[in-house]
Amino acid sequence: FFPSSSSYTNTAVASGTGASSGNSTTDNSQDGGDADPDGNDNPTDNDTPTPIDITLTPVIGVAKNASAPVDNGNGTFTTTISIVVENLGNEALNNVQVTDNLTAQFGTYIAGTPTSAGEYTVTTPVAAGLTANAGFDGSADQNLLDGNDTLAIGATGTITFDLIFFPSSSSYTNTAVANGTGAS
Repeated sequence: FFPSSSSYTNTAVASGTGASSGNSTTDNSQDGGDADPDGNDNPTDNDTPTPIDITLTPVIGVAKNASAPVDNGNGTFTTTISIVVENLGNEALNNVQVTDNLTAQFGTYIAGTPTSAGEYTVTTPVAAGLTANAGFDGSADQNLLDGNDTLAIGATGTITFDLIFFPSSSSYTNTAVANGTGAS
């Protein structure tokens, strides 16, 4: 079942009819393994519901890959960034968001083609299973998603975009951050 709470109680009802007398009897279940824990031979006065407690644990995972950079012949390089977001928890995740700060590594965002070392631009992100934020630039707008998506238990979503940069270094590292809120 898909829980909507973290705590439940349950009561079973047993009934039967005497084989010889034809009289009926009914009892509500008692929590535990003894139907008559007070030992008074009257189980009908023992009917504590059985508690069922679960721990809902929201867990989001994110993986990021950059393709081998392609030399564009004008001093810039293009790499395709692929990000996979996965719900690894035991409840749906609401308001899923992935952020990526590109300015920390690649410099200044430029709306057109980078022309100087330390400048970059991006293509509009494309998402599968999630809703991409068309305004993402990795600088003023670091949100790759619109932030309104729900990611089901075990579900994944992908985000891809091209990063075009004029290098100011020969090596870069960059991290994306994913977050979401447990649905219950």
